[in-house]
Amino acid sequence: MVMKMKVLTFSVCLLLFGTAFYMQRLGAAAQSISVIVNQNNTTETMSAREVRKLFLGKSRKLPDGTRALLVSNDLIQTEFNRSALGKADSQVKAAWSRLLFSGRAKRPVAFSDPAEVIQFVSGNVNSIGYVLTSEVSAGVKSVHTVK
Repeated sequence: MVMKMKVLTFSVCLLLFGTAFYMQRLGAAAQSISVIVNQNNTTETMSAREVRKLFLGKSRKLPDGTRALLVSNDLIQTEFNRSALGKADSQVKAAWSRLLFSGRAKRPVAFSDPAEVIQFVSGNVNSIGYVLTSEVSAGVKSVHTVK
């Protein structure tokens, strides 16, 4: 009887943990994502097409003509790839693998902390990255929003 209670308790805990994890992921997916640039960059807005071209390596320049320094946010990369680029992670990885192998592009600078993304973008005038819209802060400006 005690063993059945332990198994039942473990099962309930596992179910609650899974539900909490799912709800957290669902909440992050429901938030909008802002594509950000340095506040001193002359780019004010970007179209969805311009964002896709940059983050898929088909373009290397920002709308103002400067060479872009791409920054990825590992925490929301999957959602960004799906929402902004219309691609699965594996498709984006394959596209970048081809570009890197051919020597035509450099891998985006990757961070797993939104504060690091903002700090990097605010310190580099040609950089472009993405964070949750609620995380946009001083030093950067949003040029495109993905819902």
